[in-house]
Amino acid sequence: MRFLGIETSCDDTGISIVEQNKDLIISCIYNQIKAHITYGGVVPELASKKHLEVIIKLIKKAIIKPKLSIKSLTGLSYDAGSGMFGSLLIGTTIGCALAYSLNISSLAINHLEGHILTPMLNNSINFPYISLIVSGGHSELLLVDKLGIYKLLGKTIDDSVGEVFDKTAKLLELCYPSGISLSNIAKAGIPNEYLLPYPMLNKPTINISFSGLKTLVTNIIKKEIKTTQSKANIAKALEDTIIKVLVNKCNKALASNNVNRLVIVGGVSANESLRAYMKVLMKSIKGTVYISDIKLCSDNGAMIAFTGLNKNNSINPIKNKSLSILIKTTWCLGY
Repeated sequence: MRFLGIETSCDDTGISIVEQNKDLIISCIYNQIKAHITYGGVVPELASKKHLEVIIKLIKKAIIKPKLSIKSLTGLSYDAGSGMFGSLLIGTTIGCALAYSLNISSLAINHLEGHILTPMLNNSINFPYISLIVSGGHSELLLVDKLGIYKLLGKTIDDSVGEVFDKTAKLLELCYPSGISLSNIAKAGIPNEYLLPYPMLNKPTINISFSGLKTLVTNIIKKEIKTTQSKANIAKALEDTIIKVLVNKCNKALASNNVNRLVIVGGVSANESLRAYMKVLMKSIKGTVYISDIKLCSDNGAMIAFTGLNKNNSINPIKNKSLSILIKTTWCLGY
């Protein structure tokens, strides 16, 4: 089995090819940072146009570079949401058309399910496990019982972790991409210069809330003289506070479900401090934490190809019925 994956949920165009034995043959990603940096964030209309400009070139590159024949593909999968409608439409249309022309199976993949399974590409992970999804649009904790069986344990009731990081970084006048800039400057921050509250830390629920914390930090920034050091101190305080809350919620999720395997996914999972703290947590409970390679933390085609390949093996694939598959949704994953 050899699957092509197409990812166009936001501003990254990702094309990858994955084989049955979990070998990632190639992963091509076109990043649109330069196109959006002037605006300080992703412009949906511009993102979809950029996808349209580069997607065919990336598919050709993914086939030609490893010297494959396009006819060697046995299946194709594409990101069907959640994400920006215009961007998703580009990947869906190209995916359906290509699968139809090649007469191969095509599967619509849930964006979050792709993230959830990504660490399996470079790790041998047994079910069940707890998955922490932390990105610009999502912050959720799920019990992954097996392929296709997921239970939502908790989620943000307002802002996602990535949203708080991005908003704070803009207020601190850091360059885009904001989350990475905030993480970098936090490394120079002095611990405990700002003592921030830990939202819902002692609540029995696994849900999280960050809107109040974001408002508090916004007020602090407006009152402070924004020197380089004060910016670093604020970034450090915010990062440490959010990570402590996430560690607490992960610990509750693991204990309440009697699971000692934790998988962390999403763009924010590339954060070095988050990775370090989660490793300490899992060591303390004699468990294991699995995190994707840095290149696979953000949106990519490999996660879509890998998920499509696995789902193709577990169901009777519907050939050339991609548009009908698109309307089948998994409510617990954010549709």
